[in-house]
Amino acid sequence: MAYDSYEHALYMTQFQKAANGPSDGAILRVDLATNRPSILISGLVAPVGIAALGSSLVITDAQQRGVYRVDVRDGRAESYAEL
Repeated sequence: MAYDSYEHALYMTQFQKAANGPSDGAILRVDLATNRPSILISGLVAPVGIAALGSSLVITDAQQRGVYRVDVRDGRAESYAEL
């Protein structure tokens, strides 16, 4: 979980693994002024780590073995590193 003091929001990872299928992962944003959750980005497999870095989030995905940078303003993701 990561807190963004400028946006007054929490960001968290979420994924669910089907018994015999792929995982479905996403980054959720919770607006602390309204307590409303929303999906910032979907299409990840198994996001397990998250950190706030300015107006970006740095996310690790264990299944895709990568590190991604996500712009919190528009939800655009780019590969940061492959593990």
